Amino acid sequence: MQKHFYVMYFFVAVCVLAVLYTFLAPKAKIGQKVIIDDAQIMIHNGQGHQFKHGKNSIFENKTISDVKTMFMSGLSDTNNVPNCRTSKAMSEEQVANEEKIDVPDSYDWRDAYPQCVQPVYSIGRANCSASYAMSSVSAVADRICMKANKTVSLSA
Repeated sequence: MQKHFYVMYFFVAVCVLAVLYTFLAPKAKIGQKVIIDDAQIMIHNGQGHQFKHGKNSIFENKTISDVKTMFMSGLSDTNNVPNCRTSKAMSEEQVANEEKIDVPDSYDWRDAYPQCVQPVYSIGRANCSASYAMSSVSAVADRICMKANKTVSLSA
């Protein structure tokens, strides 16, 4: 019978130590967590996904707090995007000024910026999950070309 009490005492002691460790152990703040972790990259790349993760020099050695500062946002699951400025009621003068804008009957971006027209990139059927990245990069390259008046080649 006494053997059972030793087992119970040991079990209770382990439980008490686990509770004490949970409450007293120093916890790393979420803001101090490093964004790019080599272990996470290896785990992802070993799971056979269609794309591979790799190091990114922009985010290397950056913490979540650093990235929040870079993007000037809270990076949360709540919607903290401010309302559009145009959602405010416009004065009658602003409405009158908008009505004076001449809008052409037709507009072709290729005619306005012929130096910026680039061939369409084919990413193939096997990797359609990258289409959002390619379309975003293409739009950014077009905007840069419009501003700098020269063709740029970006990669996703």
